[in-house]
Amino acid sequence: MISKLFDNPTFTKFFSLFVAVLIWLFVGAQNPETETVYRGVEIKVVTQNAQAENGVSVVEMSSSTVDVTLKGSKNVLGRIAAADIYATIEVDASVAPGYYNFPVQLTLPVDGVTITGKNPAGVDVWLDRTSSVTVPVELSCTSRLDEEIYVVEQPMVSTESIEVYGPASELSNIKLARVDVSITDQNMGEAMLSLPFTLVDENGVAVDSENLETSVRAVTVTPQVFERRILPVTVSFLNRPEGWMSDDFSYTVSPQTLELLVPVRQTTSTTEYEAGVIDLSQHAQSGTVTLPVSTEYLAEGQPDEITVSLNFGQLETTTAELESLGFDNRPSGITVEVLTVMPLTVNLRGTPEAIERYTAENLRGIVDLSGLKSGETAELPVRIITGDSEIGVLGSLRVALRASEAPAEE
Repeated sequence: MISKLFDNPTFTKFFSLFVAVLIWLFVGAQNPETETVYRGVEIKVVTQNAQAENGVSVVEMSSSTVDVTLKGSKNVLGRIAAADIYATIEVDASVAPGYYNFPVQLTLPVDGVTITGKNPAGVDVWLDRTSSVTVPVELSCTSRLDEEIYVVEQPMVSTESIEVYGPASELSNIKLARVDVSITDQNMGEAMLSLPFTLVDENGVAVDSENLETSVRAVTVTPQVFERRILPVTVSFLNRPEGWMSDDFSYTVSPQTLELLVPVRQTTSTTEYEAGVIDLSQHAQSGTVTLPVSTEYLAEGQPDEITVSLNFGQLETTTAELESLGFDNRPSGITVEVLTVMPLTVNLRGTPEAIERYTAENLRGIVDLSGLKSGETAELPVRIITGDSEIGVLGSLRVALRASEAPAEE
């Protein structure tokens, strides 16, 4: 009976259609059509006429992502990720700067699905011409250190200017890059600090830098911290006999102290300022000697020279004849001939008692022959030794010498 039904063509057609519907219903039940929302799909900017002269570019977008709703079979939608959806806006670089709304365009990775929603459908975009400007770096320095002990000067900075890139309309408002430096510890004078800066307008108000880029993110600042030191001024003397007492020779220094500003990074402990050395043999009478102040740490308002007043009291002068010379550091194999006529007259100064008892027998003259070569003629200084602790030399002496090879010994 059943086999005869399948022999009927009309029955076979209806039966096949019935089975197909059953299969379709079964498959549809297993893979139903549904909707899925893909959130946070990145919106990419496609620029048209990018080579346009003075062209604009995107400065700011109202949204950088879009939520996309797709409709399709569950199996197909399950194979799609948000990263697979290509969302774009097309921007024409040749348009004038301003605010525009561009529709979001979507490209799907597969067929068989339908776009049923996108949020937002369009994006508000700020277009402007990008440019650059060079602005100076200005330091704003404050100190909490004791001003009686420390002086803070303008810090050193690694760069005097920076480049700022961004929308031309925003760059025009920037006056400078301000760096705030706060000195809270004297040891900061030994450090190199990496500090941020703030872009400000002509009124010193910070400029919104969200849409700006800079050539550097920070600058290196070296604080200049100095310690005040008030030091006594001292001088040294050459050719000052040990036996001279304060009644015989005295001196005064003006000023008696100097204020120096010494960097805290300097580890040496300075307790006095040495103004210089005075050769008393070059000063025949009481008077003044001026010495320049040679230090880079001199505080503002301090004198740039030291005055030393010399007083030789009741010291007397005399002369003595130097009959012969002695030699130090004579090179081997060298003989020396004195060309200057001997004896030499030596000017002496000392206490009255020492002058009265002095004899030329105590007088010696020494010449240093270091570096003298055979065949050379030289004029060399004579170092005078008086042999008396209360008598010094006045002036200086030089002698002419000729060096030659010593005769060979037989």
